[in-house]
Amino acid sequence: MFYAHNVDFRVFADFLYLLRVRNSGNVVLILDNASFHKSSYVLATASRLNINLLFLPPYSLDLNRIEFGRI
Repeated sequence: MFYAHNVDFRVFADFLYLLRVRNSGNVVLILDNASFHKSSYVLATASRLNINLLFLPPYSLDLNRIEFGRI
């Protein structure tokens, strides 16, 4: 899917529909914490389409190994 403008929750929900049409099996998406990924509309659409959304944890200095190099 190519979209030349800003992506919002409506565009992302359309992407979910496209994923469901092209994939008959289980669909699992691993997402960052963009606000439109977590909108109630997107969550309801994913649930209705039986798509599992997994969110990465928020950024943490404790989990970023590169930060330990400064010690």
